[in-house]
Amino acid sequence: SHFVSSIHEGEQIFEFDINLQKYSFLRDHLVFGKPIFPAAGFIEIVLTCGQKLFPGKSLRLTDLSIKKALEIPISLSTTLQVVVQDS
Repeated sequence: SHFVSSIHEGEQIFEFDINLQKYSFLRDHLVFGKPIFPAAGFIEIVLTCGQKLFPGKSLRLTDLSIKKALEIPISLSTTLQVVVQDS
């Protein structure tokens, strides 16, 4: 993962590169024969962002909702982008 600067104040962007060559275990997470990014992966990404934003703090994740499955292309890398905005 890496941090990407944002043009908007109070906004931080993180990017995660996901591909089946690097994370071959994802090939086993199939839905109707297509590789789908697992819910546990989304949770790990959210917690990673939280740890980078609030180092040394205890984190708790509540009310997670995944609206749509993320299909992982078999031969390409996919960039998952997380945008965190100050509330």
